[in-house]
Amino acid sequence: MRGIPQQGRDIVIGDGVWIASNATILGPCTIGDHAVVAAGAVVVPGTTIPPDEVWGNIPARPLKFAAGGQFAMDETKNINVEK
Repeated sequence: MRGIPQQGRDIVIGDGVWIASNATILGPCTIGDHAVVAAGAVVVPGTTIPPDEVWGNIPARPLKFAAGGQFAMDETKNINVEK
């Protein structure tokens, strides 16, 4: 993908990241590989989104993360580790 910068203005976006519509990303911040930023989310300065996590809300916070390659979340929207 030539012509598409991977870095700029202190915002680093990893490989395979999905950024949904109307998401706002304010730098400096880092978004890890294969992470997802939900629609309408606001990623505030200083945020580091780890790889394989889904973040949303205002300000953005973790909603889900991949456990063994599968996204996991319990009914109360708390992070749930399945081992």
